[in-house]
Amino acid sequence: GGDRTFPEPEGVVHRVIDPLSGGIATDGCPTTVDEVFLEGTEPEEECPLHGGNQGIWKWFKGLFD
Repeated sequence: GGDRTFPEPEGVVHRVIDPLSGGIATDGCPTTVDEVFLEGTEPEEECPLHGGNQGIWKWFKGLFD
């Protein structure tokens, strides 16, 4: 990252999320964003679109490619 020019407030957490689902990004997510959340409001679940059952997702996606 670049130089931060402002102090980060207390009680914030960074999460890399999938912008489509709002879930925590996994290795399978094609697009990710580094998002800042107030502590306690950050997502807990992995991205349901690209996480977990990678094999099934790839197989399903392969049907349409």
